[in-house]
Amino acid sequence: GQKTVFRGSYSTIVYDEGTQFFAATLGGNAGKTIGATQLIPGTPGATNLPAFYTLSDIVANPLTVSNFAFSSTEYKKTINQADQTFVRTIAGFDPNLRAPYTQNYSFGIQRELWKNTSIEVRYVGTQSRLSWRTSNLNEVNIFENGFLTEFKNAQRNLQINQAAGVASFQNLGRAGQVNTPIFDAAFGARGGLAAIAAGSGYASTAFITNLQNGEAGALANTLATNQNYVCRMFGNSFSPCARVLPTANVAGAYPINFFLLNPFVAGRLNYVDNGGWHGYNGMQVQFRQRLGQGLNWNMNYTLSKSLTNLAADGQNQNLDYVTLRDPGLNKRISQFDIRHVIQTFGTYELPIGRGKALALNNNLLDNLFGGWTVGNVLVFNTGQPIQLSGGFATVNNSNNPTINGVRLAPGVTLAQIQKLFDAPLTRLTGRAGITDLQRLAVDPSLIGPDGRANPAFLLPNTTPGEFGDLLFLRDKNTFQWDASVTKSFRITEKTRFELFAGFNNLLNHPRWSFSDTQANVPGALNVFSTSFGIIGAPAGNRSINLRGTLSF
Repeated sequence: GQKTVFRGSYSTIVYDEGTQFFAATLGGNAGKTIGATQLIPGTPGATNLPAFYTLSDIVANPLTVSNFAFSSTEYKKTINQADQTFVRTIAGFDPNLRAPYTQNYSFGIQRELWKNTSIEVRYVGTQSRLSWRTSNLNEVNIFENGFLTEFKNAQRNLQINQAAGVASFQNLGRAGQVNTPIFDAAFGARGGLAAIAAGSGYASTAFITNLQNGEAGALANTLATNQNYVCRMFGNSFSPCARVLPTANVAGAYPINFFLLNPFVAGRLNYVDNGGWHGYNGMQVQFRQRLGQGLNWNMNYTLSKSLTNLAADGQNQNLDYVTLRDPGLNKRISQFDIRHVIQTFGTYELPIGRGKALALNNNLLDNLFGGWTVGNVLVFNTGQPIQLSGGFATVNNSNNPTINGVRLAPGVTLAQIQKLFDAPLTRLTGRAGITDLQRLAVDPSLIGPDGRANPAFLLPNTTPGEFGDLLFLRDKNTFQWDASVTKSFRITEKTRFELFAGFNNLLNHPRWSFSDTQANVPGALNVFSTSFGIIGAPAGNRSINLRGTLSF
C-alpha cells in the first residue's frame, strides 16, 4: 500500500590522519630542527651552505642530520648512537604504514503509522580499520630474562630483613634468603666503577616501595634506563658507557638487550603502526511526525555497543599495547560506549493568532497573544564506562592504565561495586586536605580511611608479572532538557521582528567527572589514589541564549 520502505547502505571511507600526526610524533627526534640564524648568510657557521634545503638535506637517513655547529666545509654529520643514549625518546613510523579506513553499513524498515507519521527500525554498524596508533616498542622485559623470578626473590629477602629491623632486600645470609645476581650486577663494582651507594641500591626507598607494591615493571625500567645501573650490568660491552662512565672498562655480565629491544634509546621508542581498530553496532528506533497543525515531533531510541583496542583520544593516538606479546589483550569497551539513549524533540506553534484555530484579527491582540512557538529537546542516556585501575606497573612501565588492573575483594561482585557507584552525591566533611565543597560520587562505604578505595571491596593488583582484572563500571545516568520560546511580531506586511530565548540544560543537571582520572585514557580511575571517588569540576551547566531578529 505504498506505506512501507526498506532501505540499506554500505560505504568505505579512506581518510587522512593529516600532517599534525607526523609533527607531534617526530618533533622530539634529533635532527628535525636547526637554529634559525644558521640559515642566514653571513652569520658564523653559515658559510658555504647550500642555496636551498630539501627534506633529504635535513634528514638523509635516520642517523644523518643537519649539523648544529656548521663549518665552512661541512653542513651535515652523522650522529653517533651514543650521543642519544640516556637522553632521548626516539620516534618513527612503520615504513609500510597505510591509510586508515572505515566501513559503514545499515539496513532498516520504515512504516507509515497514520497520516504524516512513521516509525523506522534500523541497524547501524561502523568498523574502523588500520587506525594509526603510537606505542612504545621498548617494552621492558621481565619474563624471558629471569628478572621476574629475581624480583620475587628480592621481595622475600626484603620481608626477612624487615622482620629483623633492616630496610634492605640484599641477601644478608639470613635463613630463607637467596642470591640476586641481577641486582648484584646492577649495584656492584664493574672494572673501575665502584659499587653503587646503598641508598641507591639495596637500601633504596624507591626500590623497596616497588617491591612492596609488586611493581616489577617499574623497577626493571629504572634499571634499564639509568646509566649508573646499565653500565654496571653491561660494562664496556655497551658503547655509550665509554662516554658517560668510562671507568666501566670491562665487559658486563649481561647482554645489552637484557631489558630493552633497543638499549640505545633509554626513553620511549615510539612507533606508529596500523594496529588500531574500533567497532560500533547499534539498533535505532525512530518515530517521526511531519509538521502538521503546528506540531513537529521526533522520538528515537538507540541500543548500542562500541568496542576498541585503542582507548585513547589525542593528536597522535599514544597508547601502549598491554603487551607486545599479545596485541589481542587490548580489546575493551570503548570510552565512548553508551548503551541506551532516548531522545525526543520537537516544536509546537500555539494555535493562537491570525489564521490559527483561535483567530485574532486585531493587530494588537495578535502581537500580544499570537506568534508563540515552544521547542523542547529531552535526552536521557546511561552512563559512560569507567575503568578501574590499580596504578602499579606490575608487568611493564607503560602509559596504558589498562594493564594496571585491580582485584575484587573475596566475596565481592562487580554488581555490588556498581550499586555503590550509583549512590547519590555525598558532601565531604572532616577529611584533611578536602574542602567542604567537595563531594563523593560514590557510596562512602567504598572509601577507606586513607581516601583510597576500601580494601574490603577493591584492591589494587600488586602481584608481579600479572595484569590484574580488567573491570568496567558505568558512570551515572544523565538527563538533559533544553527548551526554547520564540515570539514573532508582525510590524508590516513584509517586516517581522522575532525574539528567541533558548535554555540549554534548563534544570541545571551538570555532568560530574571524577577528580582522579588518568589523562591518557579517559575514564580510567585509580583505586589506590587518595582522592578516589571524589568528583571534579562539573560540565554542562545551565545557559540561556537570547536573540532578536528583524526580517524585512
